[in-house]
Amino acid sequence: MWPIIYQGMPIQDAIDLAVYLVNVTIGHSRFAVGPPVCGGHIDVATVTSRGFRWVRQKDWVVKTDSVFF
Repeated sequence: MWPIIYQGMPIQDAIDLAVYLVNVTIGHSRFAVGPPVCGGHIDVATVTSRGFRWVRQKDWVVKTDSVFF
């Protein structure tokens, strides 16, 4: 196990670490026995003393040409 020092970590390094860990989890789920339990595109945000800020967010597309009954 490699220790990670979180205190004083620059925000960009923390973002990169979080994205890396999520991608490792997605990759593990892909190759584990059984159906994948996670995957797809991820959203990334920061929460600091300055507030909440999106770093990367999926674009949602709402289809309006569908007919609802």
